[in-house]
Amino acid sequence: MDALWLKAHGLPHAHIAELVGVTDHTIREYFELYQQGGLEKLKELNDYRPESQLNPPSVSLETYFREHPPASLQEAQSEVETITGVKRSETPVREFLKKNSICVADASG
Repeated sequence: MDALWLKAHGLPHAHIAELVGVTDHTIREYFELYQQGGLEKLKELNDYRPESQLNPPSVSLETYFREHPPASLQEAQSEVETITGVKRSETPVREFLKKNSICVADASG
């Protein structure tokens, strides 16, 4: 709604995007949707928020690692891949373990 109000007052798209806190591309999408169907079309907008591929099974991963603490970061990586089918680099696996307060014997990986 703010973006529409700002557009009605003649502000450039780039400035509107900055004030609203979205990209120029998103502002153009908002305005295109509004032209297609007004406010009702804008209400249909689904806000896409990507999630980590480790999030969906995180409860089972967390439970698994609490019951079977990994000896190394590489072991944790291997277990994540075995359990989820998703191969992850050290950084997201390390962050997942840290976020869930799961200790790794060899913290350096």
